[in-house]
Amino acid sequence: MALPTLSAIDYIVLVILLLSSVVIGGIFGFGKSKTVSAQEYLLAGGGMHVFPTALSIMVSFISAISVLGTPNEVYMSGTMFWYQAAAWSIAPVVVAFIFMPKFREMKFTSIYEYLEKRFDRSVRICVSVTFSIYMFFYMALALYAPSLALSQ
Repeated sequence: MALPTLSAIDYIVLVILLLSSVVIGGIFGFGKSKTVSAQEYLLAGGGMHVFPTALSIMVSFISAISVLGTPNEVYMSGTMFWYQAAAWSIAPVVVAFIFMPKFREMKFTSIYEYLEKRFDRSVRICVSVTFSIYMFFYMALALYAPSLALSQ
């Protein structure tokens, strides 16, 4: 049995994708020669438009787990998956129009900053550590799942 390999078009698409990412990073990173503060650097001075910001956030949540797992989830649970898809479609709208205006009004940069102001520093640290542990295991799984699929 012949092993599947990437064709020339696959390599071309991969190179174009990587180069476009480098060019976009270069434009935003080196395009402005003035010295910027950490606040301006991390939040783009509040000047990023909605579409690139939303696209960046959306893409950061899509991983090989989603690509490999969604067809299996639909196969296993049938149309019940659409309830989850509907929730994932409605939740960002609720966050964007209800929570984000309040966060911008209070000038918070993260949920952790809000938790510290609302409760205290120990709550912020506890939630930060919990999220870090969660992400540690999630990233391990996100790297393992495609490698397992590719090894088959």
